[in-house]
Amino acid sequence: MTPNHTSKMTPYNLHVGDWVYIKHKCFWPVQIAAMDDFQISTKDGDLFYYDEIEPVFISNKTITEFSLPCEGMAIKGKEGGEYKFCVYDSNGDAMEFCASSIHLLQHRYFDFTGNYLRLGWKGANL
Repeated sequence: MTPNHTSKMTPYNLHVGDWVYIKHKCFWPVQIAAMDDFQISTKDGDLFYYDEIEPVFISNKTITEFSLPCEGMAIKGKEGGEYKFCVYDSNGDAMEFCASSIHLLQHRYFDFTGNYLRLGWKGANL
């Protein structure tokens, strides 16, 4: 198992702009606005330690809430616990990859395109 496939959240597998859940505190994902070796900060200025956060796993619900797939992207299906995505470059060439969570989708998209995947959450705040 590679570090990117673990559900343990650390400063080594997260980036500013990633979407995560806060355990037992809220029912919707938050976006990391800043981070250091000990905690993350949301755009509201709330601070959370790494052991308080968990991945936003991709599901039919999160696909809808994050308006996936984005332009130039397709969802090819689901394999086990991962969704298979396809990204098309400017020449129309396809690059396929799998991701199980939103932050891994963001990282894989960057790895293949060199561009950040800017996602907005459009779900209801419960």
